[in-house]
Amino acid sequence: MESEAEALAEPRLGQPNPVHEKTLPRRVGRNNVIGNKSIPKSYEYTICDWLALHRLSAERVEDVLKEISHHRPNVSTQPRQPAHEPSGLRASDAWKLSARALAWKFPHAAEVILDVSRTAELLVASPETGVSKPFTLARDKGTAPLVSICFAGNCLDVLAMAHEFGHAVQYSINADVFVNPVQREIAAFVSERVLLEYVGMLGHPSASGIRSAHISDDAIYLGGDAQSLSLALTNPAAPYRYRWNYPLARYCAARIFAICQNDRLWNAIQGRVLLSDLLETLPGTKN
Repeated sequence: MESEAEALAEPRLGQPNPVHEKTLPRRVGRNNVIGNKSIPKSYEYTICDWLALHRLSAERVEDVLKEISHHRPNVSTQPRQPAHEPSGLRASDAWKLSARALAWKFPHAAEVILDVSRTAELLVASPETGVSKPFTLARDKGTAPLVSICFAGNCLDVLAMAHEFGHAVQYSINADVFVNPVQREIAAFVSERVLLEYVGMLGHPSASGIRSAHISDDAIYLGGDAQSLSLALTNPAAPYRYRWNYPLARYCAARIFAICQNDRLWNAIQGRVLLSDLLETLPGTKN
């Protein structure tokens, strides 16, 4: 059986995804308390805990998953360059590109965004090390986040860097505030979307490859991950898996990016919009 730590930090299939220190409220991870309710150390978080944490009902999530199934792209019909195509970028280049993209999209927050790019600790591993899972750690207030990533220079790596940079920005803004897992992933996926828009606007040589990487990831997040979450909703005792956070976050990020103004997007990156309220703004997901 997985340990509690393993269950709360499950890696992403295919292209790796972040491992988070703050997957559930700090009180849960450190003191085994949810609200005022003490729980035994052996307690295994379930789908019911996940729903309660996000203030969602199983029926509401199923409705969103149905919408996801209608909007899921058919990857096999998408003309694209290989996602593993070399980007021509070094890790430091990809980091700076991610920062410039967000600063361009949200000029009113450019100072905050660029400060994160300067102060966050970036640890880069080569593929030879065997380290394959990017992650971002929130640290104590006053200490910038730590981002660790294996970077081989392909377009998947560039997209993963934008993802982690989105986490780093949100963690820096909310150093002492808990943000639920789906809203953390929304911030990271919006950061990816901003990068796609930015490199497209620039006519960057790697733009097509980065878009291919994004399409490939859609097949995972909106395919297998969505199916896994749907199955879990049929079993109240289903043990928590971090991947459940991805389908709703991926879908929400795509939809709000298409229909919301920049100030609303920035609020989503900060995690200052309740997930239930965010879902209300999306066509087809209202109760």
